[in-house]
Amino acid sequence: ELEYIKELKYEENSGPGRTPIYLEINGHEHFSVGVDINISGFCAVLLNMKNEVIHTITKKETFNTKNELLAKITDIIYEILSFAEGHHILSIGIAMQGLVDSGNGISVSFPTCDDWHNVPLSTLLETEFGVPVFIEHDPECILYAHSELEHSENIILIRVDKGIGMAVMMNGKIFHRFGAFEIGQLMVNESDTLDMYASEYGLTKRYDGSFETLVSDARKKNSKATELFNK
Repeated sequence: ELEYIKELKYEENSGPGRTPIYLEINGHEHFSVGVDINISGFCAVLLNMKNEVIHTITKKETFNTKNELLAKITDIIYEILSFAEGHHILSIGIAMQGLVDSGNGISVSFPTCDDWHNVPLSTLLETEFGVPVFIEHDPECILYAHSELEHSENIILIRVDKGIGMAVMMNGKIFHRFGAFEIGQLMVNESDTLDMYASEYGLTKRYDGSFETLVSDARKKNSKATELFNK
């Protein structure tokens, strides 16, 4: 009745008696949305129940405040949902950079947004869109996808991008403990974290200019630029 599965008849002649039927997951009625929120860029996908991608949106975004980031997250979800008109949306899943309390649906902090503190992202988006919303730390999402492909049971994943992230799988289960593997937040001296020394975000923040300018200046043997990379 809810059209999660559908009955189909075998087209070929099966001999005397009733034509056999088989059941198939309905890939045309119920969809889910997945969104990756990262300072490197956003990606949103629309999936059917057969795990087939119906549509994908990727875009670069700039934001510095909580309200700007919330608006851009909401906008990309509305945009991907426009490709699902007339279909039932089951849920929305968010892969979120920064510190995440996935059990309570809270995005605790986010790079580049100094006023982003303990944002109840799941609740806010559930109110906006009227469907269940789940958030997860993005390295855990990458690790889950990898384990599905490789069928590994014990993995440490370190993601080095504009920030630094880490996830751990032990005995086939992703290890969940709030803030346990925030490797980018390790202190390397009295005032600075590993992120500030070994990620694009941190290096750019310590330099007057873009990351591309920093790299170009380092290749030209600029003393400040080379010193940052040496550290």
